[in-house]
Amino acid sequence: TLNNSSSNTNTNAASDAQMPLLQLLELSLPHVAYNILNHQFHVLSRVLRAALKMEQSSSADRSNANAKVRQLSKCAHLALLHYLILGNNNDNAVVSGPQKKQALKLLDETILALFRDARPKVRRAAQGNCLALLQSPSEQSNNGNAAIVSNHVGEYSNAILENVISHANKSGVFAKEDVVKVLHILRFLQQALPLLNTTKQSSSIVQNLLSLIFMNSGNNTNNDGGIVDGMIVQSALGALQALVDVDSGYDTDNASSLGSIPTKILASILQNATNNANLFIDNNATKTKNREDLERLEECRSNAAQLMTSCCIFTLQQNAELGTKLFPTTVNVLVVLCHVHSSVAVASTVASELQRLMRFYLNLNNGQQNSGAALEQAFQSLNKLLHHHYRSSWSMCLPMLGNVIAQLYEQQDCGNDIVSEQKQKQKLVAPLLNDLVTLHSNVELSDASAVSGIEAAVQYAIDGMGVEQFLSMVSLSNGEASKKNKTSVMDKDRVWLMTLLKSHAKSITSRSTSSGGEGAIMADASTNNNTNRRPRLAFFQQSILSLARQCDANSAVAGITAIESSVQMEWCMDMWSLFPVFCTGPPMDLVSTFPKLAQILVKAMSDKRYPQIVSIVCTGLTVLASSVAQHGTDQEKQTMSDLSTKLLPALFKIVESLSGVAAASQGEEAGKDEKTRQKEEQQNSQRVQIVTDAISTIAKLAPPPFLHSLFRKIMQRLLAATSAHESDMNDNDDDGDDTAKICSLLGLAQGLVSSKALDDDSVALLFRVIKPLVRSDELNAKIQKRSYKVLADLCEHYPLYMVSKEEQLDESIDLLTESIMTCHVSARYMRLKCLACMMEQFDCNNPKQMEVIPKIMGEILLCLKDSNGKTREMAY
Repeated sequence: TLNNSSSNTNTNAASDAQMPLLQLLELSLPHVAYNILNHQFHVLSRVLRAALKMEQSSSADRSNANAKVRQLSKCAHLALLHYLILGNNNDNAVVSGPQKKQALKLLDETILALFRDARPKVRRAAQGNCLALLQSPSEQSNNGNAAIVSNHVGEYSNAILENVISHANKSGVFAKEDVVKVLHILRFLQQALPLLNTTKQSSSIVQNLLSLIFMNSGNNTNNDGGIVDGMIVQSALGALQALVDVDSGYDTDNASSLGSIPTKILASILQNATNNANLFIDNNATKTKNREDLERLEECRSNAAQLMTSCCIFTLQQNAELGTKLFPTTVNVLVVLCHVHSSVAVASTVASELQRLMRFYLNLNNGQQNSGAALEQAFQSLNKLLHHHYRSSWSMCLPMLGNVIAQLYEQQDCGNDIVSEQKQKQKLVAPLLNDLVTLHSNVELSDASAVSGIEAAVQYAIDGMGVEQFLSMVSLSNGEASKKNKTSVMDKDRVWLMTLLKSHAKSITSRSTSSGGEGAIMADASTNNNTNRRPRLAFFQQSILSLARQCDANSAVAGITAIESSVQMEWCMDMWSLFPVFCTGPPMDLVSTFPKLAQILVKAMSDKRYPQIVSIVCTGLTVLASSVAQHGTDQEKQTMSDLSTKLLPALFKIVESLSGVAAASQGEEAGKDEKTRQKEEQQNSQRVQIVTDAISTIAKLAPPPFLHSLFRKIMQRLLAATSAHESDMNDNDDDGDDTAKICSLLGLAQGLVSSKALDDDSVALLFRVIKPLVRSDELNAKIQKRSYKVLADLCEHYPLYMVSKEEQLDESIDLLTESIMTCHVSARYMRLKCLACMMEQFDCNNPKQMEVIPKIMGEILLCLKDSNGKTREMAY
């Protein structure tokens, strides 16, 4: 019927009749038996080719012309698919002779012929049908016949490329029809090239693609060459990138099909880049081409960087020896691509590719001694980025440099000679870091992007290598200012380094103290599994503290101004702020160094001139005790246990001292404004909380007999202070000192409760002591609020004791239900927290416990309307 309609002299009528028939053919072809299709294929091929010729020779203004051509292409695709690839012939034999000739003739005169069609929809449909043939599932396909299609498509594509290149070489320019032809085939190859399953075919196409790239790298004399160069080069690079990226997972079987093609691509680009430093853009081109053309050509540099990186990674994976030889040159060319001609987007892309390549190489060669020379050459190339020619791209390239340094120090030192490996790293990194610091001094502060790039690079390096390694390579004094002032610890033009070091310390501390320190300490343990990467307290004691002492001494030198003295004191505190960094891990020399250092820490916390040291040291002690408790050896735990008998009493005294300061400041409130008073109270309460956290963490490692003895002394002092306070209340005396003392003792008790190290007798004693403080409404509201906090911690950390025993449960419930009328407003939140912690432990099958719920529901419902947001949230 299709054949008869093709010979119809009425073109419109024939077209209208053929379209439904073609749609029926599309639906029926997948279900036709192979023997029938084999017998009728030559007829089907002739009919489809004739129908397409008739459609192309007729006028193209009909509304369904495009649709019919696309339908013919689809039917040709299905016919070839089921005849050649999915056909279930008897022995799965490869077609040959007339059968092969007939199939390829259909492919040529239908699908491939439409590659040159001027209509975009038709052209894209034909390319899509060709790709579908190449993408047929291998487990169902006849691989021999599939290779016939793949080889023919490859030969067709290669012929077009060779023809275009030949014409361009003869005339010196691209003809317009050649430009259109090559762009269409290049865009097809971006998807088809990875599917051409023969290395020989792919190698030939790759060679022609490289010829296209290098003959159009800014050297074309065509008047329209700018946009043409960019589009052709970009499309050719995209096709090569698709070929390499198909094996980005580095599967051995797939990678072997590519053979040495990625290595040849890389070698060709490197050779061309060596001959032409301004890859894809020459100096004459920048003068003659407009901005749009140059932007397109610059995008080619981004594509080239991605292609070079992928090819180098592929080569390193498949042939480590050859890849190691090409690696330094690849890094050098990528650095050149970041030159001043590059736009911000290009520099950003190239920097990302540089970082990707360096990361892969460092991971691949972790601990291998034979990679040192190549790595040294690569770092020499990276050092070029600090030249002023690259100034416009510093904001993108320099942070990458810092990340590379950090990646280098993340590698585990697993060689036989760890010391030599450390020296090798220092040899690579020290020049870069010192040049970065010097560059910061030479750059004007008005150049914000350059300054931020330098500081980001140094910050990443510090975060990766640690404070000790950084300060062992970079001095806080550049030597020039020190000649004028021999006692100077830090030069003014390097103060910014201290800011970065403090930022690093703050990030380490915040991670280590969040969620009880577990998440960060686990991370630190995973990254510091190499003992040489764990911090050393000896470095802090010998180097950092010596600088702090010198700053402190400089602040008291006769003849300096008050401002200069305050600057030196601030620098002293900056040095101390690094202490928590050396407490993570735990430190590798804790057993040998910490016993002596602990005495210095206790003495420093008592220095009234530097009240901030208390928070810094206690934060460090919290991190140290947490890391030892979770990841320390038995010897390290024993060391902390022995020292806890000295640290805990000292910390107790600090809490009482801070509480005494708060009480004394109440008498001075009249001379201070409200804002200043609130700020001081907030700072003081924060310090008390930090010290309490340190007590709680260290108490977990303390010897149980010592801890229980210490706890009983606190209870005795708390009872005495409570009795004295009640006596003063009866005499109408001022209760400020007694209130502060009671609150401080309750805070100490709270810290020990949080440690979960108390036995049942100590918990029972504490419960009996705080019962009257919770019930009484005659005491200061601060005392009741703090008592509820202690009770809430008891319910949270010792829930079984508070709930499992019926007598204790009755006593606890009676205390909470009977004290509702005397509860101060500020204590409602903690009161609800007590109830919530207890109810979480209730057993639904225990009638005794279920009887408690109705007794407390009324209070909970009332708290839903409380004015305090936290109280309402807890009630809900």
